[in-house]
Amino acid sequence: MRKIMGGITLCPLTYKETDMDNVYYYCYSTRLYHFLSSLKFRYVSDGVNKSTNKKYWVYQKSPDLDSAIADYNSIKHKYN
Repeated sequence: MRKIMGGITLCPLTYKETDMDNVYYYCYSTRLYHFLSSLKFRYVSDGVNKSTNKKYWVYQKSPDLDSAIADYNSIKHKYN
């Protein structure tokens, strides 16, 4: 925690919080969604793309999420 003028306490910045366009990861892959769910990642929101009618899940980015996605990408073609 850090304090600024007026005694307001702020939490330290989280992963990539300073880059507001890059805070969330939009997942359009059902297989990746199930892979992340099996690793206990929880999405913060979901929705349906208006153009494609395809469901997506939104995750808060983190180093752990980036690592899990890299793992998925390295093995995804081996088991299809």
